[in-house]
Amino acid sequence: MRRFSLDRNLPGAPPVFSIMNHFQSSTPLSRGFSASAHPHGPGRAPCSPWTSILAKLPVLVVLLTASGCAVAERVEEAFRGETPRERYVEGLDRAGLDGTLLGSSWMRVGEAALESGPLVALPHREEGVLLPEEPTALSASFDLRRGEYLQVVFTRQEDGDSVDEAREWGSGSRVFIDLHRLRDPDRPTEEGGPRPITLAWSEAGSGLADTLVHEASVSGRYLARAQPELLAGGSFTLEIRSGPSMDFPVAGRTTRDIQSRFGAARDGGRREHHGVDIFAPRGTPVLAAGPGVVRRVNETPIGGKVVWVFDQERNLSRYYAHLDSQAVEAGRRVEPGDTLGTVGNTGNARTTPPHLHFGIYVRGEGPVDPWPYLYQPASPLPPVRVDPARFGTAGTVRADDVPVRIVSGSGNLYRVRTRGDGQHRHSLVPAEALSPQAAP
Repeated sequence: MRRFSLDRNLPGAPPVFSIMNHFQSSTPLSRGFSASAHPHGPGRAPCSPWTSILAKLPVLVVLLTASGCAVAERVEEAFRGETPRERYVEGLDRAGLDGTLLGSSWMRVGEAALESGPLVALPHREEGVLLPEEPTALSASFDLRRGEYLQVVFTRQEDGDSVDEAREWGSGSRVFIDLHRLRDPDRPTEEGGPRPITLAWSEAGSGLADTLVHEASVSGRYLARAQPELLAGGSFTLEIRSGPSMDFPVAGRTTRDIQSRFGAARDGGRREHHGVDIFAPRGTPVLAAGPGVVRRVNETPIGGKVVWVFDQERNLSRYYAHLDSQAVEAGRRVEPGDTLGTVGNTGNARTTPPHLHFGIYVRGEGPVDPWPYLYQPASPLPPVRVDPARFGTAGTVRADDVPVRIVSGSGNLYRVRTRGDGQHRHSLVPAEALSPQAAP
């Protein structure tokens, strides 16, 4: 099925979590560089300030330089948690890190991110800085319609890397991305509302940019959370976008060619239009919008020449009507883009210009609006216009004199985290609302 240009196979990660040691020079060991390539020279890489914490971890593989400092540690456990993040939390608990200041802070900021994710419009792009000594979890809430396809991509960059380089080489640490649906958007969890429903998660691999994809089956408000593992640092980019979950069913056409929408009155208001009409010249190929098995190829007084395709995975049928010709037979398996017939105006469309009537019918429910399944937003990812030099610095919200940490930027807004109250709340504020403040 056609997806976004950023879409890629999710890396299959084993049940392993890693924490990279942070050298006193900010230059990381990554991309398979050996210790001899490090600027300190062979055998002279200084030990990480976090060595005492990391020493508590059961070691699966330890690579040592001549001085005996660990370059990287990987830990494997018989984790029982359902999601990669839950398994990681179990690993922290078994290693005794949940009781440390950093470990407990990591878990608190993750929970806080579920309670109040700033509301954003899609597509959304955010750039910022991760501070190894300050665990961070980013969340954002947004609205999705049934049938839309969501993609969340988090890319962490080491110093000097471009986003493309980071995606190609990987960042050396893992990021846990999960998706939740808010059961009551008007009552956040922090105000006593119900916890969000967890729907999907990434596999949290470290070889490529971490990616989560999901097809919305319910319209509503959703929340995506991205949380790097402990001690992750460097710059990051977060991208969230939505689009169609199905291919467009008429060759060379788009939603701009739809002239009659779902729910429009028919027969003087006696019935509703249960699909969309896509206008195109007679003979234009009609294409399968998704995979499935052809269940019916016949002719009816209303639909004229029709083709029905059942998609077992989604438990729905796609209906193609008013065809000029039919090119498939019942029982055939089709894939997205296969030709089913050609555009016409058979059936009760004889007095209208040629068009395809396209409908979606969910088993046990009936017709649903095809528009979100087909609509491709034209909006590009918005650029980040705020000053990146302020990422990771301290500031104050002028109106309330509230001290904050500036985490990232999106468009003309900064994402800030409250400091010193233990709440770890994030919000988006205009650049002019912030004044600089020396870090405590």
